Amino acid sequence: MYCLSQVMKTISAGYTYATFGGLCIIATTIIGILRFNQWPKNLHPSKNLTNSNVTLNKISLFHPEVNNTKKIRNNLIQSDLIDIFEGLPKLEFHRKTKNDRIVIE
Repeated sequence: MYCLSQVMKTISAGYTYATFGGLCIIATTIIGILRFNQWPKNLHPSKNLTNSNVTLNKISLFHPEVNNTKKIRNNLIQSDLIDIFEGLPKLEFHRKTKNDRIVIE
């Protein structure tokens, strides 16, 4: 903001705000691409990985406040993959390989 106020002493406010707004849009776009892995179509690095034949079947979430946790989950994501149970806080990932099922706690 200090730099913006210094620039406004010599350049008109409209031009300064337009330039500042443009720079903010460009910076937001670049940060969004880098932070959220927005890759162009067919260029994502995961396309080059070999198939591991492991699938994620279910995520079990344990929490003492089941109802509040379910409300939060329902506001964020609608998925049959996530089950919420009462208990001490922990996560379980249920995966399946070619040979057997694996639970990671």
